[in-house]
Amino acid sequence: MIELNSILKSLDDIVFLIDSKLIFKKYWVADERSLWIPPDEFLGRAIDEIFPDGLKIDVVAKIKAVFETKENNQIIYSSPDQNSKRWYRVRLNLIDDKDKYGGQYMLLIVGDCTQEVELKSQKRVFEGIVSQNWDSIKFLDLDGVIQYINPATNRLYGYDENELIGRHVSILNNQEIHQTDAISKIVQATGFWSGELVKVKKDKSLFNAFLSVQLIRDSMGVPTGYVSHSKDISKEKETKEKLKQIIGEKEVLLKDLSVFENIVSQNWDAITFANLEGIVQYINPAANRLYGYEGDELIGKSVDVFNSQESHTTGAVIQAILDTGMWAGEIRQLRKDGTTFEAFLSVQLIKDNAGTPIGYASHSKDITNEKETAQKLKTIIKERETLLKEIHHRVKNNLQVITSLLSLQANTINEEATKVLFQQSQYRINTMAMIHETLYQSEDFLTIGYAQYMEALMHYLILSMKGANHSIEWIIEANNIKLNIDTAIPLGLLINEIITNALKYGLKGDQKGAIYIRLEALERPNYVLYIGDNGKGFSRDVNFKTTNSLGLKLIHNLAKQLRGEIKRNLTQKGTHYEMNFQEIN
Repeated sequence: MIELNSILKSLDDIVFLIDSKLIFKKYWVADERSLWIPPDEFLGRAIDEIFPDGLKIDVVAKIKAVFETKENNQIIYSSPDQNSKRWYRVRLNLIDDKDKYGGQYMLLIVGDCTQEVELKSQKRVFEGIVSQNWDSIKFLDLDGVIQYINPATNRLYGYDENELIGRHVSILNNQEIHQTDAISKIVQATGFWSGELVKVKKDKSLFNAFLSVQLIRDSMGVPTGYVSHSKDISKEKETKEKLKQIIGEKEVLLKDLSVFENIVSQNWDAITFANLEGIVQYINPAANRLYGYEGDELIGKSVDVFNSQESHTTGAVIQAILDTGMWAGEIRQLRKDGTTFEAFLSVQLIKDNAGTPIGYASHSKDITNEKETAQKLKTIIKERETLLKEIHHRVKNNLQVITSLLSLQANTINEEATKVLFQQSQYRINTMAMIHETLYQSEDFLTIGYAQYMEALMHYLILSMKGANHSIEWIIEANNIKLNIDTAIPLGLLINEIITNALKYGLKGDQKGAIYIRLEALERPNYVLYIGDNGKGFSRDVNFKTTNSLGLKLIHNLAKQLRGEIKRNLTQKGTHYEMNFQEIN
């Protein structure tokens, strides 16, 4: 039978025997030179006298714990020499034999585990790198069963923790498009496969992925499994498609830009672009012509070179643009030779796609000739207004002369009926004269504010026919209606006839009464006139056909001239008319 001492000495490890008092009793070592002190110095001495100070407390505590718990344990420690650092494992194993104190003996088996520690350290580094990788990494055995996954795999495929461990890798592949077996055969034959394929998540949704699979071999070259690396490329594919679209749009944009540059360069007005510091970056040919420069002479200059500073300072213009996004108005600009000219300038703040301001685009046009023309036109209009005003004034004066002549003539007539005819003619002529008087006082000489005119006409007729101490009330409503002279005169004559009839026949003498006129605008060019009084009225059988009254016939004819239709309202006391008519152009 082989002797135990021979077996223990043949081991690569150093074996010590200690008793329950932690005293070294015996040792077995193949090469005594591997001990850190001579072997004889171990025997009979306590552990805390032998082990290095840095390790002493740890070793003693662990040995005592094993004696107390009766459970074997181990200690791993490193040598204090940092230049040639080694790692050692001390196994603490109790044996059944009793020492003289009644306690158990213990074997301390000390062995070099440097390689094991370094391999584990490298494994932890590897696992740390793999676990932190954003792409899915899996290790499979030769049958395709998943043995290891990193956290990114669960995130990518939608599984929980170790749910995938022990399952076949085919559950992650869309078998309709890529057969797992086919990929495995390629890897076994070539050692590697990579490409795009469609993968399947736990919820059965599909996504595009790039997969690489490599055959793993041990140190003897024997295949042990596969490592696969997959990455979701759905967004990348979308990005590529968007990039293609952007490139296409960019090509279109370049074409549009070419067209735009051609339009700007051919524009007859000056167009410039300046950066936010007010430095000119671009000009079209018209800018050189307008300001008197050549080529790129203006590029790099401040926009101050365009401004005479007489009407608006450059700083004030730029501040207005920053506040509102643009500025437009007339400004006095400056040419290279120092001469100034009137221009209409519009400047807009330009922003990029993100909304960040990048500069100013300006559009300038010489309006010197236009202003001269406008001034001449103002002079012509002023002269025309003066002429029209004079014409209306003279017409009014001439009509007043005629009424004065009629008045003088009427004073020489004794017959009352004839005198009344002269008075009625005076009223009609004054009605027309008041139209010209209103136009003379108007701002545009083309239209009459009809409410103002009817007020004046009503006041004139009542004062002429009833005197200052009358008992007549009136209401006029016209809502700021304006009428041209071709409509105002016949309408005024029609109103004159109705009011004079009301004052003469409906509201006789000092009788109290009321007269109303309401003019309403309908859809252009239509209007409606309501006019009447609450006086005596006259028979419903009397009309322009059955009477010899010139007044009634005039009312009918004037309505026709206004392309209208007039009718009496017989449901109320007094005389009431309603007339729909059109403005005459």
